Amino acid sequence: MENRIIEPVEIGERLRILRGVRSIAAVSKATGLTQARIGNYERGLRIPTDDAKVLLANYYGTSVQKIFFT
Repeated sequence: MENRIIEPVEIGERLRILRGVRSIAAVSKATGLTQARIGNYERGLRIPTDDAKVLLANYYGTSVQKIFFT
């Protein structure tokens, strides 16, 4: 079974769910990603770079696979 990257809007939804009640500022501070980048990811306007995917997965305690792929 081939894993495929999912649509940016679905990635954004997954990231918003993972963030929960935490602020974008808190995620930004913890990951070193700018608030603007995180907001763009969550709105489906940008797909994170591979490095950003790893940072976000580590912060949320999950795998890159579970967030960004089917």
